[in-house]
Amino acid sequence: SVGVTYSTHRALGITLFCLGTLQVFALLLRPNKDHKIRIYWNLYHWGIGYATIIISIINIFKGFDALEVSAGDRYDNWKHAYTGIIAALGGIAVLLEAYTWIIVIKRKKSENKFSQGVNGTNGVNGYGSRPQQV
Repeated sequence: SVGVTYSTHRALGITLFCLGTLQVFALLLRPNKDHKIRIYWNLYHWGIGYATIIISIINIFKGFDALEVSAGDRYDNWKHAYTGIIAALGGIAVLLEAYTWIIVIKRKKSENKFSQGVNGTNGVNGYGSRPQQV
């Protein structure tokens, strides 16, 4: 349309493209699991990923607003359907995240049990730091 610009929708789209590119480049720079900066990489990856998801949801609503201006109220049903789908996906994501943390906690507990060794001792062949009897 002549004279109509959707600068917010366009700016969010460009931002999403840049964030998606950063996520791809992050794979090339990912340190090994035992590297000391891996925790920072994980935080970066998590933050950029969730920011991308949130901005994309907002941008789709901005797109619906742009369509509503040009086409009228026909897109209200689409907006309601999208809201329902996003809410359902968000609920599923929360459930899966909780389930993942339950598994992680159980694994940590079982690793701690096995790292204690036999009868509470550590070391080679089950001997700890106690002096051996001759």
